[in-house]
Amino acid sequence: ADLLRPNEPRHVYLIGVNAGVFPRGGEESGFFTADEIARLEEHGIVLDGNEVVRASREYYCFLRAFLAASESVTISYYLSDFSFTPTGRSEALSEILSMTEERFPIQNEERIPLTDRLFSQDSAVAALSSPLSEGKRASLRGVLEADPLTAPLVARADAPITEPEARAGASVMQALYRGRMLLSQSRIEQYVQCPFSFFCKHVLKLSDNRRITFDSAEIGTYIHAILEYFYTEEAGNGLADLTDEEILKTVHRLSEEYLAAMFPSGGITPRLSHRFDRLGEIAVRIMRELRDEAKVSDFTPLFFEYEPSTEDKTRPAPTELTLSDGTKASLIGKIDRVDVYRKDGNAYLRIVDYKTGKKEFSLEDIARGKNLQMLIYLFTLWQSDREGFLQRVGVSEGGALLPAGAIYLNLSLSPSRLDAPSSVPPPLAERNGLLLDDADSIGAMDRSGSGAFVPIQYGKDGTPTEKSMKNLVTLERMGALAEEVNDTIRKIAEGIACGHADATPFASGSDLACDYCRYAPICRNMHRAKKEKETT
Repeated sequence: ADLLRPNEPRHVYLIGVNAGVFPRGGEESGFFTADEIARLEEHGIVLDGNEVVRASREYYCFLRAFLAASESVTISYYLSDFSFTPTGRSEALSEILSMTEERFPIQNEERIPLTDRLFSQDSAVAALSSPLSEGKRASLRGVLEADPLTAPLVARADAPITEPEARAGASVMQALYRGRMLLSQSRIEQYVQCPFSFFCKHVLKLSDNRRITFDSAEIGTYIHAILEYFYTEEAGNGLADLTDEEILKTVHRLSEEYLAAMFPSGGITPRLSHRFDRLGEIAVRIMRELRDEAKVSDFTPLFFEYEPSTEDKTRPAPTELTLSDGTKASLIGKIDRVDVYRKDGNAYLRIVDYKTGKKEFSLEDIARGKNLQMLIYLFTLWQSDREGFLQRVGVSEGGALLPAGAIYLNLSLSPSRLDAPSSVPPPLAERNGLLLDDADSIGAMDRSGSGAFVPIQYGKDGTPTEKSMKNLVTLERMGALAEEVNDTIRKIAEGIACGHADATPFASGSDLACDYCRYAPICRNMHRAKKEKETT
């Protein structure tokens, strides 16, 4: 308001004349309260004005703008804010109305003459939803439907807000992606769970104000930091040779450093302190188990937080798919850990993905677009033909790069487990995933043959059980799976590219994608979602 420079205007429009907005009151603002400002002034430190001065300045600016017009003043205020909380008009407006003895009645926007509200194509389409006589509505609709630019808008406006089927339009999506779409596993999975939820987050960029808590994401960050330290810093000293005491001391030191970085000013609550103590116990147990695995495994950790690169020729290029409209869909993401085993000039690569929760791998999920992350990473590395990458992983001349498999390392670190008493022992890590049916590769993962460190269960005769055989595939089958994964991702990407944004949540048993959806308050299909869950 201080920037107002009227130049004898004929008409003045004052917009947003709401209580506390304009003119703004003398409420406290900035770093200091009114009492603190007064105490500073007692010591000779005078800041720029106080609440009375600020309020007076605002009212002066308001009156200056109001009195500047030579012919008319139009004042508007809104009845509710963006969160639909009712709001009131400014006291200044109430004073003006009392002085004019209410000679200027307040008009609701919908009561303004139709001709005064039609100033653009959008406003004309919006007017169709306002109270109109049948004759005016029919006339307005006829004009809009005759215009090829507004006819589609009219058809879209006819759809009820609860209609679950919706599209943004291919032209809109083409303008958004501009020929290149970046897809990660989280984006793919969110689209599979519900296209409308994907559209809200990744197209409209909607977000909510969530409290920052020590949740599963923070737990995962902590565990990743611990694991990466041991595999990078301690590997040279012999991870397999670490004693229980050395692991305990190292985890304790890393936890203290992590806490100090998170809370440099202190203020750690007893509950958070207990959670970190509990998390430290779990980290110690995990590292001891991984140390025991290192003793019997010929696979060596090679990369951590590893991601493909277009520019770096020593890394594999990201997988890229061409869609029907020419858009390039690139798959991005970081791999938690890549292990390598070398034999006879060949290099076997194994992907390890840490999960703080519990993840079950199933080949049936591929067609549905779920749990593709590990396979995307594995096939991206396996199918790379870059010489720099092949040399880095140790493929000799005449040798081959082979996909040993992809493993979920389930750590079961939900926040509720961290609140459990210390007397409750932490769970052991569970492994499941997909492995190449190759005796050399599987044997190198666990020379002891116990099966403790591979996602395979053995029968009494020493052969894999029928259930385990489902997750053992031949090299030929690996190639076919790579094609299936690409076809699934291409289908999903085509849906995104054409603007498909239906509110059609994915249901599995009693679980429904709506249960934890952050966009439930604005969902177009909540009634149907609840019904689907009740009948599933």
